[in-house]
Amino acid sequence: MHNFFFRFQEKLWLHKIKSVLICALIILGLTACGETKDAETLIAEATEYQKKGDVNAAVIQLKNAIQQEPNNSEARLLLGTIYQQHDDPLSAEKELSRAFELGMDAQRVLPVLYQVLFDLGKFQQLLDTIEQHPEINTNEIQVLHGNTLLALRRNQEAKIIFDQLLADNPGSPEALVGLAQYALSVQDLALANQYTNQAVEKNPESMIAWDFKANLLRAQNKFEEALEAFKKVVQLSPNNAIAFYNKASTEIGLGRFDDAENSIAQAREIAPDNIMLHQMQAFLDFNRGEHAKALDSIQTVLSAAPEHLPSVLLAGAIQLSLGSFIQAEQYLEQYLKNIPGNLYARKLMINALLKNNKAQQAIGYLEPVLSVAQQDPQLLALAGETYMRAGNFTKATEFYEKANKLTPDNAALHTALGMTRLAMGDREQGIAELELATDLDKDSPRASILLVLAHFRANEFDKALAEINELEKSDPQNPLFHNLKGVAYMGKQDFAKARESFNKALAIQSNFFPAISNLARLDIHDQKPEAAQNRFKAILQKDDKNIQAMNALASLALSHGNINEATQWLELSSNKNPNALEPALRLAAHYLNQGEQEKALLLTRKLFGTSPNDPRVLELLGQIQLAQNNNAAALDSYEKLAAQLPDTAAAQLKIAEINAVMKDYSAAASALRKALFINPGYVEAKVAQARLAMLENDENRAISIAQRIQKEH
Repeated sequence: MHNFFFRFQEKLWLHKIKSVLICALIILGLTACGETKDAETLIAEATEYQKKGDVNAAVIQLKNAIQQEPNNSEARLLLGTIYQQHDDPLSAEKELSRAFELGMDAQRVLPVLYQVLFDLGKFQQLLDTIEQHPEINTNEIQVLHGNTLLALRRNQEAKIIFDQLLADNPGSPEALVGLAQYALSVQDLALANQYTNQAVEKNPESMIAWDFKANLLRAQNKFEEALEAFKKVVQLSPNNAIAFYNKASTEIGLGRFDDAENSIAQAREIAPDNIMLHQMQAFLDFNRGEHAKALDSIQTVLSAAPEHLPSVLLAGAIQLSLGSFIQAEQYLEQYLKNIPGNLYARKLMINALLKNNKAQQAIGYLEPVLSVAQQDPQLLALAGETYMRAGNFTKATEFYEKANKLTPDNAALHTALGMTRLAMGDREQGIAELELATDLDKDSPRASILLVLAHFRANEFDKALAEINELEKSDPQNPLFHNLKGVAYMGKQDFAKARESFNKALAIQSNFFPAISNLARLDIHDQKPEAAQNRFKAILQKDDKNIQAMNALASLALSHGNINEATQWLELSSNKNPNALEPALRLAAHYLNQGEQEKALLLTRKLFGTSPNDPRVLELLGQIQLAQNNNAAALDSYEKLAAQLPDTAAAQLKIAEINAVMKDYSAAASALRKALFINPGYVEAKVAQARLAMLENDENRAISIAQRIQKEH
């Protein structure tokens, strides 16, 4: 059963190609041949071609025979059998079913048709047909019968069949493998291993036994043993593309990427058009970190087989790695609807939701598995991050601490715990955690940088400098560290040393924008605005599309009241970068701030046409519509924004305010309840509840809410 989809999808891909080629060859054959042969002769020739291994010629002659005699059951049986032998189950089912309808002997056609139905996953139809023909009862049919019952989860009935088969054929690999599958179905792994080992010991040359053993070992993460078993399968069946496919998968699990590449190449030699080899190539590229290549391969698979769940899961993981978080969420949602118990997929989904700022939805995926995953430090750390993003710092700390107990030397966990402590106001413990993270991972600057930023927020510039000096020792050519040192000196009001540090950063990387921006700030401080301007203009001389430089020039112009100049810079930034969203958004917001509402609306509607689900576009569109007193349109925009950002209380507050203006107090109250469900401590929403009570002339409720706000805040 494990190879069913592999074979099935291969022929979905090949079927169309074969049909075109066969039709072309038939036409050529008919035009080149000046005589018409009868069906019997064509069938005989097809049989001879098949004996010689010329399958294409055999198919052509059988097609010609059927063209002459559409009701020739012998031709259809032979053609269907060829299709089955060469993994084209769709075509095989059509021809074999027609042969049976035309009166072909059941003993000849049904055994082949049974295998085809099994390969197509038509288990109930297969079971019904088997039960309608009890006279056909070979060992092979019994194996199919048992496997079909297992597929339909009629496990005990399957066991009876396999027990009887083993009694009649002691040591039968098919019977022992069937019983191993039964053991797995009742979650008895030890018994499954026992039956599998018996199958191999009693049948050391059985490809079926070794193949099942290899897959069972791989499922238990025993990759080295599984690889040895797959090597045996390949040895026993050197023309088996599926064996090389499985071998490649195992080699990827072991990190032997070059070996896996070789196995995929060998599989391609056997089955060059097999669609599932693209899936394995995608899996290999993904594990190598070549995510763009992996995406190309997996999209090839999904275009042919959009419901292939392993490929759907892999596509979600690839999109997440590429930063395409919305697409990742869509793939992972599709997968989890079908297989909700896959913990790996659930972790990916939580990550995607967090990247899409949907912490509350992430909690919905997280909570069902927390009770059964208390020994999974990765999941516990993910829970900590999820609750932190949702603003529940108490729970975030709880889960980070649980994860930390399981992996006490994990620098990333101490970093996260430190950030959570700082967010809760526990500055001393937060800094202690960041310091510990720094000690644990000397090679990664992340914890040290966060520690520097924590010192900045506390105006502890000397402590920040001490930490930055340590960072510089580890990487003296990193412009970021010199820039941080300059910021620290600015905090100490030592502007000369600050300028020196920023210039050092630029000596290392001349286009390092944070240092350029900070030097411009010093120019402004020294009353030299023209010098600040020239710094950004110098960037544009080398890169006339630089968005940061044009934004900075616009900000400088605004700070000096030069509105027209600011507008020109923002328009230039947008025009130079027509496919970039950020400069167009900034320009539209500028138009709105300057009272040019029609310009702002025209540009934002254009952005909405290309990015209808971008929260920034929706929010700006709503702001413009409110400025134009188009409350109904603004309400629609903010409701769309809330749908994109379901964890954002501010969007619900804005919906409530608009509904209140439109005198729909019930809808306003509902939106405020949603806002407080998202963020129970959201003071603005509580104040809005009091105002709403006043609008509804409920003075007592308004006073009660106000008193509660005073007490709680």
